[in-house]
Amino acid sequence: MATTDVRAGALEALITDVPADRPLALVNLLRFADEAEIDGERLTGREAYERYVRELEPTIVAVGGRPVFRGDARTMLIGPSEERWDEVIVAYPNRRAFERLVASAAFEAASSLRVAALRDARLIAVASPRRIGRALGLAYALSIRLRRR
Repeated sequence: MATTDVRAGALEALITDVPADRPLALVNLLRFADEAEIDGERLTGREAYERYVRELEPTIVAVGGRPVFRGDARTMLIGPSEERWDEVIVAYPNRRAFERLVASAAFEAASSLRVAALRDARLIAVASPRRIGRALGLAYALSIRLRRR
């Protein structure tokens, strides 16, 4: 079932499930609409989403959020083959920062761009994400090599 809106009760569940001061990662799976009409202008869904991001970026930064990863989704390795995503974005605000973002006038003003841009979406909250730095990644790779000997 395609959806682009926050489900009823989801923000309340977030408040219950994630302590306010803990880091919060947001995994955002996006499927863009083929076409989007914004104020009489015809755009692709991707173009409309880029406009949404440009409008919201100053507010995301102001509340302490920051994009960590962004890229084009390509092949579904685990999951239904008919499920297709165009882009995956991960951002790292804490829960309070995310609450300030969704309560902001900028978010409200930009929401119509997001809805017009998307055919389907998933937004998954990940509590207390842990960063795996370069050194830890190299140590992990080295331990794998050593175990193979």
